[in-house]
Amino acid sequence: MTRRSPYSSVISIALLLMATIADAKGRKPFVPGCWTDREIAAAKVNDLDIKMDVGALRCRSVDVHIEQQFTAFKRVTASVIAEAGDVVQAHFGGNPLLYDHYAIKVANKYGAGRPDETCDQVAALIKAGIRQGSTFDGLAGVAAEANINPIVDGEPCRRVVAQP
Repeated sequence: MTRRSPYSSVISIALLLMATIADAKGRKPFVPGCWTDREIAAAKVNDLDIKMDVGALRCRSVDVHIEQQFTAFKRVTASVIAEAGDVVQAHFGGNPLLYDHYAIKVANKYGAGRPDETCDQVAALIKAGIRQGSTFDGLAGVAAEANINPIVDGEPCRRVVAQP
């Protein structure tokens, strides 16, 4: 019996992933380009949403009202969060594998919460989201005020300034 290397499965999965990412016509795999301002704002909204998910779960035993507030936050921001997700997915060319890889990194970033963040701070951020989160710009503003720094592989797009 031939013994397989423990790395053969990893190599097989990597090759399968590359084949899946590659276009069916044999072109090179899709590589996302630079991040536009709108894509960065959408990534901040995505991060804020995940941060609030983790924070509300962590704080529900301390603050009995946070679940109600979080439910209101989700109701008010649902369409904006969906829009932000669409924008970020479009950055990855609609490729679900690339987007999933990104989303896993974001979830891991917030998975343990932040030890220096109090439940009062989480509740205040949820309330800000309820007040301002019915529009994309409003929720992106809340994310910016909360100093959300999204994981963006690559660089922001350079702006070209027109010469007079």
